[in-house]
Amino acid sequence: MNIDHKLAIQFNTKSLLKFIFPTIILMIFLSSYTSVDGAFVSRIINEDALAAVNIVYPFLNVVSAIGLMYATGSPGLMTLPVYIGGEQPIMNLVYACIGSAIAFVVAFVMSYITYKDEESVAQPTKEEAPVVTSATGNATVCSPVNGEVVSLAKVNDPTFAQEIMGKGAAVIPSDDTFYAPINGRVNMVFNTKHAIGFTSDDGVEVLMHVGLDTVNLNGKHFEALVKEGDKVTTSTPVLKVDIEEIKKEGYDVITPVIITNTASYADVINVEGNIKASESIIKVIK
Repeated sequence: MNIDHKLAIQFNTKSLLKFIFPTIILMIFLSSYTSVDGAFVSRIINEDALAAVNIVYPFLNVVSAIGLMYATGSPGLMTLPVYIGGEQPIMNLVYACIGSAIAFVVAFVMSYITYKDEESVAQPTKEEAPVVTSATGNATVCSPVNGEVVSLAKVNDPTFAQEIMGKGAAVIPSDDTFYAPINGRVNMVFNTKHAIGFTSDDGVEVLMHVGLDTVNLNGKHFEALVKEGDKVTTSTPVLKVDIEEIKKEGYDVITPVIITNTASYADVINVEGNIKASESIIKVIK
């Protein structure tokens, strides 16, 4: 995750408070070491040694710093005025401020690196969506042809639009070659060749119905490439269709792909948009 994305997720009001709180605590602990330990040393040696402590050793022995803070009741930054004195009162104060500033920056960076917002969950994108296979307990049905996938509700036939035969999706074809939508076998090829039934290796029963009312063509403009009982994969061509000629005769070529044993599954989910043959268009949830 890059820094811009991390900031976009974390810096809402609630997360900002959660992020700043540990920073302030760490700042007080570290700056308390700078001030309290420095003051302690100044009583033992001299003001020059105090300045050295502030510059060279502000981050050593953090445990000791916390112990000193609690032992002395020091609020940390509030003790900075103790450094005004000696031969270089201003410089002593400057050194103390530098040490506290460094402590703040280190504490801020540490908090940013280690901070986690358990409430921020990235939403999966379309590209990140997991592939549903039989290994996950589910199954997929692929597009039989190049074209555009739409929901069954957009099919101008109540038998399909109302999902009377089952759930699924529909493809508006842009090509003449149709492929098997599953890996499995051919159950049935209609005499009019406008529809083919399949059963997948996972037990999903699929009906591919090319066009609406195309049964009336009695096989005209259709060429079946498989027969009942044939084994197929999603790369197996099963039907050649003259799409343009069917359109000229006034038929809608939209192709419903129906899960006819929908009742056997928990849900059937389809995608929409441009698609290529053999790409997944339906997820069957067991």
